[in-house]
Amino acid sequence: MNSERIKMLRASGIFIVCILLYNMFSIYIEYFIGTFVVMILFLTVGFLLGMIILSIIKIFVDKQYRFSIYILASVIALCLITSQTFRFVGLAIDFNSNKNERLKVADMLKSGAIAVNPMEEYVQLPSKYAYLSRNDGKVMVYEAEGSIKTCFFASGGLYRKHDVVVYISNNDDLANGDFGERISNIKKLENNWFSGKIVK
Repeated sequence: MNSERIKMLRASGIFIVCILLYNMFSIYIEYFIGTFVVMILFLTVGFLLGMIILSIIKIFVDKQYRFSIYILASVIALCLITSQTFRFVGLAIDFNSNKNERLKVADMLKSGAIAVNPMEEYVQLPSKYAYLSRNDGKVMVYEAEGSIKTCFFASGGLYRKHDVVVYISNNDDLANGDFGERISNIKKLENNWFSGKIVK
């Protein structure tokens, strides 16, 4: 294997690892960088599509078959960007690291230690707990039939689609119509805890 092909493999591997790391920790990156993520993703997708087209030209016109490495790497990177396959890693870290504090907040909402105004869509958490919801420290609270459902925002909301973690004070399930919004991708994490996606 010549040195040029080794360099191509190395560059492709580093690029895929970077995309994989973004995929895994995207909820944090989206929150801290904000709308710049969208621009960066568009530029990255454009770069990858350009690499695929250039590589195809190199292969069929110049017979430089080593450029198939770039095609493979670009396709893998595009799949990782569009599918967000490993996003669950960051969500799992977020859930496990913040679970106890979010439970404390849910108990405070239930007891009235944090006031809930039913006329307002959001409840602003005290500054001490604001980091628990990546929506400027705001949560949504839904009360029905003796149960209180507290919705924490786990991501900054790329394309206005937020990952959410919901705590339910009894054994009810999380329904699509809770919080007055359509919640999709609902999954039960453990007793009283659910995850999902909501558009805001």
